Amino acid sequence: RLAIYNHMFPLFQTTFPGKYMEGIVDRFAKRQPGTSVSPESWHRDISNVKKKKIHGESGDNIFGGWVNLDEAGSQFFTCVPSTHNEPTDGAGFSKITKEDMTLYNSEKEKICVPPNHLIIFNEKLVHAVTPSKAKKNSYRLFMKYRITNNPKCSLFDPLEISKIIDEQGVFPLSLEQMPPMY
Repeated sequence: RLAIYNHMFPLFQTTFPGKYMEGIVDRFAKRQPGTSVSPESWHRDISNVKKKKIHGESGDNIFGGWVNLDEAGSQFFTCVPSTHNEPTDGAGFSKITKEDMTLYNSEKEKICVPPNHLIIFNEKLVHAVTPSKAKKNSYRLFMKYRITNNPKCSLFDPLEISKIIDEQGVFPLSLEQMPPMY
């Protein structure tokens, strides 16, 4: 994680001059042979909204993604380019309306993530998880970064983070979404 952060920091600094970058705790995944991830319909990940209230700053950008840690074999990400620029509402795992699904299905792209590569995307980008059976052990290290104007306003309460660490608890995926299991 630190090596990736050190690589990403200058890129974010160039792209967002004068802003601050917060690394947000995220998860690790291992898929065993014969297993498949659960399908996820078109959605946006909205990490900074809880009970319809924005946490952090209203102009924050949150980027998610993962590193393909497999020795061989690409992983794939399905998305609809440029949809992060559309107006959004919702929180956590924010599903797309049925009316928009037809349009998004016609504009979707499948992005290849080769071994030892990282994909980063604005979490407001419309995307979906397409299930496929793993033929071998497959590994992902998930990442999340928040770009903000306010370095004194953490997305997650620092006391809550300390409590989760002290109790060896589970970190939430967003302010409104816990992972299904660890």
